[in-house]
Amino acid sequence: MVHVTGCSIVVPSIAEEDGAVAITHYVPTCATGTDFKTEIVKQYFTYKGVQFRVRLVIIRC
Repeated sequence: MVHVTGCSIVVPSIAEEDGAVAITHYVPTCATGTDFKTEIVKQYFTYKGVQFRVRLVIIRC
């Protein structure tokens, strides 16, 4: 997590899951609040023989 002039940014995480590279990116759409609702969008693709899983987690409040 990175804190920049009054806001926090969650940097993407990269990990190996079941033999694939999993990239997860969190996108908060609000500055404050505690009633968080998430929407997850997933995309799978192969590049140069390596399988990638990309997840975008949109956080709404």
